[in-house]
Amino acid sequence: MPGPSQLPRGMTASSFLKGVALAAGMSPKQLRGARFSTPSRGIRIPRREDLTLAARVRAASWITEKAAISHSTAARLWGFPLPAWMEEGESVHVTRPAGAGAIRRKGITGHRAELRSAEVVVERGVRVTSRVKTWLDLAAELPVDELVVIGDYLVRAPRPRLESRRKAYADIGDLRMIILEHKGKRGIARASEAVELIRVGADSAPETRLRLALLRAGLPEPELNLPLIDD
Repeated sequence: MPGPSQLPRGMTASSFLKGVALAAGMSPKQLRGARFSTPSRGIRIPRREDLTLAARVRAASWITEKAAISHSTAARLWGFPLPAWMEEGESVHVTRPAGAGAIRRKGITGHRAELRSAEVVVERGVRVTSRVKTWLDLAAELPVDELVVIGDYLVRAPRPRLESRRKAYADIGDLRMIILEHKGKRGIARASEAVELIRVGADSAPETRLRLALLRAGLPEPELNLPLIDD
């Protein structure tokens, strides 16, 4: 069993569940110590400035069976281009399957929704809604243009010479399919409008916003990222 100054491996690098720590040999006194904060019942987080978002929310994703980090918290984990107001906020969004009780605890915003197996993945030790499901969940909060910005980001073809990936995160067919699979969901009409405006080729949020502004001004839709070659 660890002594007063010893902590089980991993307990200083990420949030963790109190029950897991006790099973690993930590004492209640250690868990009450100044080295940890308690963002929510049964969760401890090391008091460190360098913890990533994934490290901070990891334990919250496992607090109850089949729960998953979702909505704006999931969007931040996935690195979505978000409006500034959505990049902030300490509350962690967690979704449980429809039929289960919503999570009600300090520091957590609970949701209930249909969660298909393909819509939840484990990323960096965090159980989180998939990129496509996260996009659909955001349709309840974001305007159409912001959904198009994220959609363009998801379907963008990567540049293998500059990035570590070779495939887009999703294609427009994936977005259309998840809309069909969740008819009646809050925000579904907004998602349906946005998916018709998503295009492959935009490399940044400003490009998407400019394209949408040109369309709304009555100008022809621009082609995206064409190579321009002079004589």
